Amino acid sequence: MLSGGAGASADPTAVDLFSFHDGRRHRRPSLPKPAIQRRVSISSAYGWVVTVDEECALHLLNPVTGAQLPLPSITTMTGYCEEALPRAESSDTSIRFVFHDRWLLAVHWPDNRMRAGESVEMLADQVPTCFFRKAILLSDPASGEYLVMMIHGPMGHLAFARQSDPRWVILPSPYLFEDVIGYNGQFYAVTRCGVVLIWEPDGVTFKSRMIDVPEHSEGDLYFKKYLAESVNGDL
Repeated sequence: MLSGGAGASADPTAVDLFSFHDGRRHRRPSLPKPAIQRRVSISSAYGWVVTVDEECALHLLNPVTGAQLPLPSITTMTGYCEEALPRAESSDTSIRFVFHDRWLLAVHWPDNRMRAGESVEMLADQVPTCFFRKAILLSDPASGEYLVMMIHGPMGHLAFARQSDPRWVILPSPYLFEDVIGYNGQFYAVTRCGVVLIWEPDGVTFKSRMIDVPEHSEGDLYFKKYLAESVNGDL
């Protein structure tokens, strides 16, 4: 998916779809608002793209059919990000979000009494690069239900949302995550130290189970880690 032209010919509502298979390029005009060229993409699966717009609203967008579904606001992360401060009147300043780090520390490290976290205020145009890291779809939203797992925040925590319960639910874990993937109908995640966990349904939420603990080397923390499915179906 490429931007729809450049310079004076750019259409902020259009994209060009390019086929690696046969080299064809097709213009898809007039996608749903907000303008696609003013959004950040943080994932794609089943033909849908997870996007973040200038106001930090998340959408599922199918650029071929033009179908679009809203995802919950990050202000539904109760306790962590409950406040979106409106822009001041007669001001071009974007809306601001307030993140409560002390609450996040209490959720992920409840036994740590050193909770010196503070509330952090961030402009909307700063949030996409600092907060939205990756989002994974577990099934095709065209089926009538979506389930999304997202790596969020500067440290890399996990939260999920489903269509039947439109809010982001933070998953407590002492780990900091680098990548997450949907594999065999379940979520797998890898931590900064290389531990691989599978997140399994546990009532209305998910619980983790460790499936791989690699032998650590001195440089493990400094290398980026990814999960991928091979062409023959191996993780």
